[in-house]
Amino acid sequence: MFAVIETIGQLAVSADQVEQRTGLDFFGELPDEQEKDLESSREPLPGWG
Repeated sequence: MFAVIETIGQLAVSADQVEQRTGLDFFGELPDEQEKDLESSREPLPGWG
């Protein structure tokens, strides 16, 4: 069976997860600590449900 998705926020993943699958580096120009903080978060943006 499939899981029921009630909000788009349930589908949110971290930038780190996307980077690992795609080989992209979204925030490579930022200082390492700031890049790490941004990429490790999986909190959906406001308004994502």
